[in-house]
Formats: sequence, C-alpha cells, structure tokens
Amino acid sequence: MPKAHLKQLFFFFIFLLLLSIPTLVMAQDGNARTVNLVELLQNLESKYDIKFSYVDEDIGDVAIRIPNTESLQEILNSIQNQTQIKIKKLNERYYTVTKSTTVDICATVLDNYKENTVTGSTVEVLGSEMAIITDQDGHFALQNLPRKSIIQIKHIGFKPLFIAAEELTGQNPCKTLLLDLSFEQLDEVIVYQFLTTGLSKRIDGGIQLTPEDFGILPGLIEPDVLQTIQALPGIKSIDETVSNINIRGGTNDQNLILWDGIKMYQSGHFFGLISAFNPYLTDKVTLIKNGTSAQYGDGVSGVLDIETKNEIAGDFFGGAGFNLINGDIYGQVPITNKTAFQFSGRRSLTDFFNTPTYDEFFKRAFQDTQIKGSTGSSDDIQRDENFYFYDFTAKLLYDLNADHKIRVSFINTNNNLDYSEQNLTTSSETQSRLKQMNISFGGSMESNWSDVFATKINAYYTSYNLRSENTSANSEQVLLQENEVLETALKLNTIYKLNEDLQWLNGYQLKETGVLNFSEVTQPPYSNNIKGVLRTHSIFSELEYKSPNQRLYSRGGARVNYIQNLNTFKEFIIEP
Repeated sequence: MPKAHLKQLFFFFIFLLLLSIPTLVMAQDGNARTVNLVELLQNLESKYDIKFSYVDEDIGDVAIRIPNTESLQEILNSIQNQTQIKIKKLNERYYTVTKSTTVDICATVLDNYKENTVTGSTVEVLGSEMAIITDQDGHFALQNLPRKSIIQIKHIGFKPLFIAAEELTGQNPCKTLLLDLSFEQLDEVIVYQFLTTGLSKRIDGGIQLTPEDFGILPGLIEPDVLQTIQALPGIKSIDETVSNINIRGGTNDQNLILWDGIKMYQSGHFFGLISAFNPYLTDKVTLIKNGTSAQYGDGVSGVLDIETKNEIAGDFFGGAGFNLINGDIYGQVPITNKTAFQFSGRRSLTDFFNTPTYDEFFKRAFQDTQIKGSTGSSDDIQRDENFYFYDFTAKLLYDLNADHKIRVSFINTNNNLDYSEQNLTTSSETQSRLKQMNISFGGSMESNWSDVFATKINAYYTSYNLRSENTSANSEQVLLQENEVLETALKLNTIYKLNEDLQWLNGYQLKETGVLNFSEVTQPPYSNNIKGVLRTHSIFSELEYKSPNQRLYSRGGARVNYIQNLNTFKEFIIEP
C-alpha cells in the first residue's frame, strides 16, 4: 500500500475519534444534567408526538434530572419519582400533568467534612408541629407535607440548614444533605461574685479578696480570710485548718504570709481552727499562686499579702460582737485630720464557760492525742483542761501630706492551754502546758516624689515563741520543748514609670532571722539546744507591661539573694 494512502487513513481514524468524544461525554454526564420540567415535556411532545396538559405556574420552576433512557414510560416514571407530580394518560396521545398539594420527602444527613452520618439531627417543618429525628444512618422520611413547606435541619455543632420540601421529593435514591460545621468565637466572660462576693482576679493572675464585701461561705459565722481561700482552686489544707494551708501542693512553711508588710509565723488560733487576723479591719488580701513578683522572697508555693485599712477616715467607725467562742471589738479613731488610730481586740470566752461549739472545736483539735486518749492504766484518772486565746492589733496612720504617708502597725496573738491529770488512785497530780505567742510591729513610709517616681520603705520586727511542757500522771518523765523565731527586716522599693504602659520596679531587702530549738527530757536525762542566725541581702528588679486595652500583660524580673549563716556558710541564690 502506498505511503500516501496510509497517511490519509490514519488521519481519517483520528477524525472519527475526535467526533466520538463529545458523544461519550454527553452519554456519561446525561444522568447529572438537569433541565426545566416544562422544557423536558416540550421535547417529549415533539419526539414522541404526544401532548401534555398542565398549568405553567405549577411546574414552571421545577427542575429535573434527565433520565438516561429512551423509553417514554420510564421517563414519565422518573419524572413522577423525582417531583411527585402526577402524570395521567388520557389516551394514546394526551396526558395530564397535575401538581399535588402534599408531598412525601426523605433525605440522608451527613457532615460536610468527612461525610459521616449525623445521627440525632432534628428535622422540623417550619410553621407546623411536625418534626422527626434522624436515625443512626442519618436518614429521615416524612409524609403528606404541604408542598410549599420549608424544612429546618439542626444539630449541635452544625449550622442549621433550611431547604424547601419540594427539593426532597426524590425517593429512589433519597437526596443527601451536607451540614456545615459551626465555629463560634466566644466573647470574653467576666465572672463576678466568684464563690462569694468580694473576690476578683487581677490582671497579673493574683486573686484579690475584699473582706468588707465578703459574703459568708456556708458553714462559717464570719468572713474568715484563711477559710475562704481554701475554696479556691489549687489551695487546700490537709487537716482542714488555717495554719496548715497548702498552695499548689507545697507545704505550709513554703507560703509567705504578710500582715501590713510583716512576715507572720502564726496564722491561727485554737490550733488552726480560727484565723488569727480580724476580718473587720482587713482592707484587702492578695493571693498569688503563680508568677510571684520579684519583690517577694521566701514564697516558693505562694504569697498571701494581708493589708489593713490604710486611709484616714473623717469619722469614727467601729463595732463589737461575740459568738459562742469569743468576743471582739474593733474601731478607728480620727485624732486630727492627718492622724488616726486603729485597733482591734479579740478574746475567747472558753476559760469562763464552755459552750457546745467549744466542745466540738476541742474534740476536733485534740482528737487522737493524749488529752482525749487513754493512758492504758487501770487507775482512775481525772482530766481537766483550761484553754483560751486572744489577739490584739493597733495601727497609727499619719499623713505628712498627700504624697508622703507613714504607717506603724502592731499585732499580738496568744494561745494558752493548761492541762492537768489527777490520779485518784494514788492522789497524785501533774500539769502540762502549751503556750504559743507572736508579737510583731513594723512601720512603713510611702512617698510619691513625682508623677513617675515613687518609693516605699518598710521595716519590721517579729517574735514567735512556742513552748510546751508535757507530763503524765503515770510517768515521772517530763518533756520540755521550745521553738523561737526572731526576725528583723528592712526593705526599700522604688517604682519608676517609663511610660503609661511600662513601669520599672527595683529594690533592696535586708533580713536577719534567728532560730532557737530547745528540748529536754528528765527520764532519761537529755537536753538539746540549737541556735542559728541567717542573714540575707537581696536585690531585685522587674519590668511590668500593660497594654492600653488591658488585653496583654507581661512581667519579668529577677531577685539575687546573698545568704550568710554566721560562721557556717555563704551562698548566692538567683530567683527568676
């Protein structure tokens, strides 16, 4: 065969192949293409030489998928299945097309992400009481709905879908509906009266308590600060006392408790069942669990900063009261327009008379101890206890002028227990004693030197003493124990505002702490006396930034400590 003839034959086959491609594509896509129903009926009339009788307004807006068949009857059946429009044959040529007033619908509901079934979606016919829930396959079906009904499909986590009932008339197969996932940006929520009134969270993460605005928590008779903070997240007491509070899992000695800038070593009465701080003169309490400022030392777990009322009021105010445990009095007396004196006192009534409340407190404090336990002896033992506590605070407020203020504070807390055992069999008697005392006083001066620079100098002395003498009616052994802490400190803070959003804190602190631990046993003779003095020099610096809209807060700093244990060791410790 000549080469020219082969070349012509090759191009002829290529031409036929190109002509067949549109036909194949149309045949493959025929099922997916939709046309207006009126247009389809007109095509059928011309193709099969038939006539349809219908109202244009009824079917003018109906769209239908073109069936992939050449059979007239199959095409008419497909139209009825898709639209639920009735087509009735009058004779060999004439048909009537009637749009019913009700329809049956069905659909399968999937999500638009991975097309998983959405079980339990609510399908509601708006304007009626008709509703249904999709089954485990996401399927639903409804019968005899008004043709013009609007269907609402909704489910938690998805956007509601609204669709006309006429779009769901196809029965074989039912239409698949895809629900869009719902993403919602929540507005900022500000919680007021958290747990009770008077609690608020500061921008630096600390929690501020205002006892004056306190609501009393259930089970309490007073707005006790140390009882209230135990209801906050991350704060517990392993024995449910105010003297053994654990912050973020730490021990009680890892907490820094300040009262008017004075470090406190005793925080409770009645062995931790009652707070040692009068709530009625406390102005505010700041609890810091995380991100402690560099100006605070010693507070590995947390800081509890208690401040009494610090402003000079023009008028006298005060109050008094009592309950079945103690009586108290407090007040502030203006001396001049620049000077005022503040005081509070509280004393237990337990050494005068016993009450049911005292009896329950006593059982709680001394459970599983020798006082409430058994000696294991057959002798007849008579026990008697005498317990009382008191506290007293005083504060002098003096304003040199609006920019310079001097404050002097004093606090004394005391707990005493005398316990006697009398052996009626041998006519012998022994005495045991326990005394816990804390005396502290301090002073501060706050100065605003300009709009951008301020200083505060603070000094204090605190003395804590715990002494116990323990004897038993059936034993000649006497145990003496004493623990004493003496501490003096001087602290200077300077604050400089670099601009409206940024301030710089610097400071120095000198602290000297002396500790005495003494113990003595008579049988067998033993005595131990340990003394130690720790001197600490600290410098600290930190920057604090607050954005103008208060949405961004940042604070960073460091504290450098030089610690001396006289004649023992010297060490530098850096705290971020």
